[in-house]
Amino acid sequence: MKRVLVSAEKTAALEIIVDRWPKSAESLPAPVLLTEYGAALSRNVPIAVSTPAVAALKIPPGLEFDVVIVDEASQVRLSHAAVAAGLASQIIVIGDSQQMAPTNTFTRARQSQAQTTMALSLLDHAVTSGLPSKMLKQHYRSKHESLILFSNTRYYQGQLDIIPSPLLDDSLGTAFRFVPDAIYGRGERAIT
Repeated sequence: MKRVLVSAEKTAALEIIVDRWPKSAESLPAPVLLTEYGAALSRNVPIAVSTPAVAALKIPPGLEFDVVIVDEASQVRLSHAAVAAGLASQIIVIGDSQQMAPTNTFTRARQSQAQTTMALSLLDHAVTSGLPSKMLKQHYRSKHESLILFSNTRYYQGQLDIIPSPLLDDSLGTAFRFVPDAIYGRGERAIT
């Protein structure tokens, strides 16, 4: 079995990944979320989820992964990404070039003057290096389409596929429909 590390700068993003991970016991083992105050990663865990900083603390020296997947790479500083990227021979970079890169706004320079320069993100580096890329067009995070319509028009040239908001009569959008005597799996369709 291949060993995979999924990494992102923010723990909240990683918690969503763990929560939405397919729960099919036959095909995918559950990922282990590494935390700053948790135990070190066991060598027999095939899928780990961690920020780059926690990976540096909790992944034993010499442990290698087959692939590192970095999510929200526009938010991961290139210097932080080096930690995760150094743990595998292959890296998959996922990010949105329209998101604002990390800043040094709150970093103090000489204790009196704040810097406001933009830091180079892993996504910036991947794009400027000319690595192959593919736009993922499905937008699923906004609970109401009006929250993404402006950005879709202004920044994505209308290319995003947006799930329409439901109408009061349920004629459009997504809606929950209870099916009696069905077996439900998290994130799966009802089996009748």
